[in-house]
Amino acid sequence: MSRLANLGNRVQSQLRGSSERRRKVAGDADPMGQAFTFAIGPALFGIVGRFVDAALATSPLFVVIGIVLGCVGSGATLWYRYQARMETLEADKPWRRLAHAAGELASADKVRSV
Repeated sequence: MSRLANLGNRVQSQLRGSSERRRKVAGDADPMGQAFTFAIGPALFGIVGRFVDAALATSPLFVVIGIVLGCVGSGATLWYRYQARMETLEADKPWRRLAHAAGELASADKVRSV
């Protein structure tokens, strides 16, 4: 009886982990959140640049610099989120397991040849 209960607990924990991983991945793929990330960075940095320009009595130099920095920062944020999401999605795929196994075999061959 305890073996059956233990098996049931393991199955439930696997299912729970799988659904949590799916939920986490789905939350990262929110298109509206990505749009806000890409729009708010340049806007905030542009506003800060406008205040700096007003304080220093310069041309819109710092506005342009702020917008460019905001675009670069937003783009980098989206890129790293995308990379993390792809790693999560591909973690259990067969080609990743095969590549990992092949890497272990290659490193074992190198150790033997040394």
